[in-house]
Amino acid sequence: GPFDAIIKAMKKLIKGQGGINVTLEDYNVEIAQGGTDAVVKVTIVFTDNKKNKVIANATSPDIIVASVNAFEKAYNLLWWKNQA
Repeated sequence: GPFDAIIKAMKKLIKGQGGINVTLEDYNVEIAQGGTDAVVKVTIVFTDNKKNKVIANATSPDIIVASVNAFEKAYNLLWWKNQA
């Protein structure tokens, strides 16, 4: 779907910039009750080549926005772990 396409594009961009290689271990979406005002919570689990593991969450009324924000948070957490 759309998120898979975004993940592939972001991983390609990151790799091209010399970034760390990440593996998507889990992707979970929760939709709160609320009708048209519902908020989506996305949880992403990433690992890297060093077996570091991070979990990141993001919320938004838009599932794509929440997914991209969670991706960014998870990637940044792994990046910082690799700097230590």
